[in-house]
Amino acid sequence: MEKIDFSQINLESQAAAFETKSASAVPSTSTSTTPKQPSKIGWYVLSGGFAVLIIGITLFFFPMGSETIKGTLTGHVVLGKGTYKLEGIVYVSARSSLEIQPGTTIFGEPGSALIVSRDATIYAQGTPEEPIVLTSSQPEGQRKPGDWGGVVLLGNAPTNVANPIIEGVRDPRIRTHFGGNDVSSNCGVLEYVRIEFAGYEAFANNELNGLTLGGCGKNTIIRHVQVHRSLDDGIEMFGGTADLKNILITGAGDDSLDWDMGWTGHVQFLIIQQHKNSGDNAFEGDNHNNNEDAKPRSVPSIYNATLISHVDSPEKHRAMVIRRGSGGQFHNMLITGFSNEAIDLRGDNVDRLISSGELNFSNILLYKIGSAGLYFSKEEGADDDDQGFFEVDYFSDPERDIIYDTSPGLPVLSFSETRPNFIPAADSIATEYARKPPQDEFWDEGANYLGAIRPGSAQSWTDGWTAFPPN
Repeated sequence: MEKIDFSQINLESQAAAFETKSASAVPSTSTSTTPKQPSKIGWYVLSGGFAVLIIGITLFFFPMGSETIKGTLTGHVVLGKGTYKLEGIVYVSARSSLEIQPGTTIFGEPGSALIVSRDATIYAQGTPEEPIVLTSSQPEGQRKPGDWGGVVLLGNAPTNVANPIIEGVRDPRIRTHFGGNDVSSNCGVLEYVRIEFAGYEAFANNELNGLTLGGCGKNTIIRHVQVHRSLDDGIEMFGGTADLKNILITGAGDDSLDWDMGWTGHVQFLIIQQHKNSGDNAFEGDNHNNNEDAKPRSVPSIYNATLISHVDSPEKHRAMVIRRGSGGQFHNMLITGFSNEAIDLRGDNVDRLISSGELNFSNILLYKIGSAGLYFSKEEGADDDDQGFFEVDYFSDPERDIIYDTSPGLPVLSFSETRPNFIPAADSIATEYARKPPQDEFWDEGANYLGAIRPGSAQSWTDGWTAFPPN
């Protein structure tokens, strides 16, 4: 196996040299690391030629081994379609870019992670037919959450913590700082990308997730991304203004979507499936650990989400925990099966955030929530964590358009952990009671239904590029 060490080298200046090593070399302004292929198979001789021909054809169509990527990437680096191994913490340095071509698979070795530093960009644009996959290097059947570290994107968009350092890295340096004043900060593009079996604990209460965005701005594009079986959170947003669209998070080991430090992005078409024997909350939203009123305040806007768990899970799942001063706009949602409670609002200023409209819920269907049949836990005395705010009263207000105890028409397979189907039946009540999404270039205003997929659809936006391997 040929091994290329990218550590501390300027790949842009080395492009011409690498071109000669690949049958699919790219122009000299970029670098391809596609495994070397035989230039032709006409070297075999007549005596014994048939056997040699078979070997030659096998080598040509089934290249042996994968290139290894390690160290720091500088310049414009192109990973041509092929397979690669990620070794250790790999940084894309400032003023550099990493391009990953459709159909590429990257196998994360134990202890590895991909970190796109502030002022760097990633362009990983797969297709439904050829998604980009970042997964464990362990053999199929032996893979598990936490086999490698995952993907981290860092930018210059605002946070409510001064010059923070991303969590989960054992050796934090200047290239793990993020945040700034550029609301449009561009961390790059992830489209038709799967991230599997990622996330690990660097030290106590400091973990990498499947996908982490720190201070990424509005010009960042995160669309058609699946995070599957991450050890910690599926996706965590540390501040910034980045938007998410067509997102699938399955089997997260902790929270599926987690945010804090003042994230103000938009989300539309989100599916979260909590596995029965793992995980915590579908949403866990914070503003600031020590200052609930820190600015900018976390106020994401989320429309058309489907949140699924098991009502008999031993993990005491909640659909949403919103706390520590986080606001948010939460509309057009289907929520079913969470074993603990539907929505738990916590903090000293919940009532004030509700009154100001910074925290708002409407047009939500709740079905089979809580193993004891309670949608909201009683919080009295020592259990009062929101200054006497009663969720049951707020969510019973007819103006909220909250639907209780009515099946959303999801198929039984929506709970399957290996071959799920998330499309509600055509006659689902999800076609009623929806709220029109805002008028903005980000939003699909035609999504006049509850949940992430139009009921009765012949196809789903998850078709073709997603996968649900157990190990």
